[in-house]
Amino acid sequence: MKKYTRIISLLLIALMAAAMLAACAPTPACTAHKDADHDQKCDVCKQAVPCTEHADADHNFVCDWCKAKVACLSHGDENGDLLCDYCGVCTVHKDEDKDLLCDVCKADGLCIAHTDENKDIVCDVCRTALACPAHTDGNRDQKCDTCGREIPCTDHKDDNHDRKCDYCGAAVACTHKDENHDLRCDWCAEAVPCVLPPNNHHEDGNKDKRCDYCGVPMGDELDEPGSTDSDFSEISR
Repeated sequence: MKKYTRIISLLLIALMAAAMLAACAPTPACTAHKDADHDQKCDVCKQAVPCTEHADADHNFVCDWCKAKVACLSHGDENGDLLCDYCGVCTVHKDEDKDLLCDVCKADGLCIAHTDENKDIVCDVCRTALACPAHTDGNRDQKCDTCGREIPCTDHKDDNHDRKCDYCGAAVACTHKDENHDLRCDWCAEAVPCVLPPNNHHEDGNKDKRCDYCGVPMGDELDEPGSTDSDFSEISR
């Protein structure tokens, strides 16, 4: 009998020790709190959680769940006066007379939409500085005609053929011209190929199988004036 009593005592001690260890074990962390019944306690771990979805069905500015004070959660305007029936706030600002005062609630400093009819980059109503809508440079001085900001020259021109832009002075490539057919540019004196405006092709007027201008050999199939020959290399005089 004593033997069984001892065994039972040992079993009870083991069970009590296991229960104590289980009580001391850390509770697994809740990965995502849920509060479907809005009692500010997590439905999973029972930990206190804040109210994250306020509701105010009777529009008394107190949350139906947590009883905290809340702002007007949903404006209403059944009488059409553009003021909320619950909190009185202006639902749609209007300023038709451009006096910077809301025609409904008289809120001050209100510019509904900036305008700039005189193109001075300042709002005609509230005088707020505005961004330039599109840079233009009609006088080619590398400054925007509207806001005065410096802008790069994008359309180079070189009418005097000095290889400098007539507007901004930047270096530009010579477009080359060789009217006397001496294989040198009339403007910059650089060597140029024979196939160049205005003679865009080799010519053999004397039928000697060579170009009259550069002397490059021309085959039988290219012996007619006006033929082109891009396969031959140019021979400078």
